[in-house]
Amino acid sequence: MFKLLKEEDVIEADPFTYLKNVQDIGKDIEVLTAEEMSDLLKAPNQRKYSDFRDFVVIDLLIDGMLRVDEALTLRKTDVDFTACCATLRREMTKTRKPRIVPITKRTAKLMQE
Repeated sequence: MFKLLKEEDVIEADPFTYLKNVQDIGKDIEVLTAEEMSDLLKAPNQRKYSDFRDFVVIDLLIDGMLRVDEALTLRKTDVDFTACCATLRREMTKTRKPRIVPITKRTAKLMQE
C-alpha cells in the first residue's frame, strides 16, 4: 500500500523501503518409503517385552497418525477397544483441542495385549 502511495505521490517516502521481505525457509517433509516402513516394523524383536511395546507404539503412530507425545501419554481408559478409537485429551494435544482418532482392529488388539 505504501509503495502505491509513494508512486502516486500521495506520500513522500515509503516507510517500509528498508525492511526485508519475510521468507519461508521451511523444510520439506521426508516421507518413508513402503520398504522403509516395512523395515521399521520388522526391527523390534516382538518376543521381548520392551521390543513388543516399541512395536505397538510404532504401529499406533503409523495407524493413528499421532505425534509421539500423544501416543506415549495415552491411557488405557482413553482407548475404546470395541469401537476401535482413541480419545486424545485436551492436555495431550499440541493444539489443546481434544479429538477422537480411529484405529484398526489389529492396532486395538495389539494395544490390549
